Amino acid sequence: MKKAGPGTDSQFRKQAGEQTPEQMRLIDGWQRDFPLVARPFAHIAMLEGCRENELIEQVGELLEQGALSRVGAVVRPNTAGASTLAAIRVPPRELLRVASIVNNEPGVNHNYEREHEFNLWFVATAADRRGIGELLERVSRKTGLEVLNLPLTKAHHIDLGFGLGGGDCPSHAIHPPKTAPENVCGNMAATKLPHLQKIRVQSPQLQTQVSERNKALLAAIEDGLPLVSTPFALVGESLGMDEAEVIERLSRLLADGVISRFGFVVRHRRMGFTNNAMAVWDVDEQTASEMGERFAAQPFVTLCYQRQRAMPHWPYNLYCMIHGRERPVVLEQIKQLNRIMGENSRAHEVLFSNRCFRQRGARFSGKKPPGAMKPLEIREQSGIIERDGAKNEISFGEDGVKVVKERPGKKAAVKNRADWLAGEAFHV
Repeated sequence: MKKAGPGTDSQFRKQAGEQTPEQMRLIDGWQRDFPLVARPFAHIAMLEGCRENELIEQVGELLEQGALSRVGAVVRPNTAGASTLAAIRVPPRELLRVASIVNNEPGVNHNYEREHEFNLWFVATAADRRGIGELLERVSRKTGLEVLNLPLTKAHHIDLGFGLGGGDCPSHAIHPPKTAPENVCGNMAATKLPHLQKIRVQSPQLQTQVSERNKALLAAIEDGLPLVSTPFALVGESLGMDEAEVIERLSRLLADGVISRFGFVVRHRRMGFTNNAMAVWDVDEQTASEMGERFAAQPFVTLCYQRQRAMPHWPYNLYCMIHGRERPVVLEQIKQLNRIMGENSRAHEVLFSNRCFRQRGARFSGKKPPGAMKPLEIREQSGIIERDGAKNEISFGEDGVKVVKERPGKKAAVKNRADWLAGEAFHV
């Protein structure tokens, strides 16, 4: 767990976007059951056999690499607000322009190109259903294209944890909860607490249970916990809460199923899960519920839920997401689901993800994330871009790191083309 010095093999791994075995174990073990105690990083460090400052440095390095997007809460859809899945049929030549318009909405937290006639899919969030409608209407007006609204009707399995120990079974491979001796590193009496257990919620209609004060807390941690010894105390300072209240509120949100898990949130594409498929079926509602429960029990299924149809364009109501490293493996897993389905499906399609234009947690503050850049107006695929009326050149090197000259003395480094087009670059 010791941080490597300059020029070492670990430093090369960092530059190449890879992780050491120690980092992989750390990611594997703490995607859930993050200790809600006064000094959580000290708690984890004790269990991992390192010092608190070394652990914090490692987590910071993983965030810098892009392996993690944040350390914090994964909030269940339609609990602390409203959300929906939306799809647009975009002419291929217009895809980057439309994706940029979608990304300009602060309420959009996922935005992907998929292999289908409906080729742009995004998740929209807002304070309520009215806000969702207004967001989708804005996107439709600005793009000149029809937007399908596919709200959640029933959740069978929503987790999105990724086991990295090998194989293509991400969501059920996460290590079990950790325990620690009492009275170590501050307030550590909590061990395997009831609120740390995995919870499945069948109905999305929970948002009235979340108070405004709890929504403010979720907004305060939407970009992740600060990497300090006492992160909950620091979060509380900005909200007029003491540390104990912050911890108690987060614990209750976990127990109530508003937060589905608390821990390291992985950028799955950066970790090798690049062959990701959304499989959809058109079945009657009773069958959809039965099949949803059976599908959710499969170890390779990351997400499983039912959504409202959008007739006549979209007849599908049962969805599964499978995140895999190899496309043939994912296709074979979908065949397994079809064997379970039998003759019950009227229609079925598989949509693999292509480009990722945005991946981040839900936004509760209505603000764009720190460091987010304005969306680009794409002039040419050759690498000429325009930002704020000035043309700039973008260079795509073989090492996977690209450098853009924005203005004299300033550069922006991006991990890949999609990040740049999505406005997710970071300044250097």
